[in-house]
Amino acid sequence: MAGYHRAWLAVLAAIGLVLALAAPAPAAATLPPPAWSPAPCATGAITEVRHDVDGLGKPTLWISGWIQPCAAKEFTDGFTVIRYYGGRGIRSRVVPYQSTTAPTSFTFLIDGLRFVLYPNMTALCVAYDYEGRAACLGVDVGGPGQQPVAAPISTDDPRVLVGASREAVYPPNPTCGTCL
Repeated sequence: MAGYHRAWLAVLAAIGLVLALAAPAPAAATLPPPAWSPAPCATGAITEVRHDVDGLGKPTLWISGWIQPCAAKEFTDGFTVIRYYGGRGIRSRVVPYQSTTAPTSFTFLIDGLRFVLYPNMTALCVAYDYEGRAACLGVDVGGPGQQPVAAPISTDDPRVLVGASREAVYPPNPTCGTCL
């Protein structure tokens, strides 16, 4: 009888092993974006700014323009938009250059101009490096019900001479007591 139970356990273990190996692998965890390999220099311009509102009626901006990295042999994987909020910069995802020998055109939706518990946006720049800005806009978000005002500013304006970090990437369906 003991031999029967051992054989039965061996069969169950074999079935379990087959099922474990046949099961799909768990989905990969959402990882933060890879490190940015910025360009050593670039030129560019923000050529158009359009006002809009999002689905909740909050103001947004659409910016369009171009950027071109300088002719250098260093590797770069793209450029970004850095948004500045009261002494802190936050960069967006890295956007690849379409070419390193010709201008790359862009159009970006800029949201998050006003926050309740965080300073309002004061500036934004199209950047080729954390400290390298090709073109910048000063932003006055105005009051409730008002359209923001955006105007070109120098790339060494005091509003943009602050440290910048990359935008946080949160996994889908966050579980926290204060998430909206």
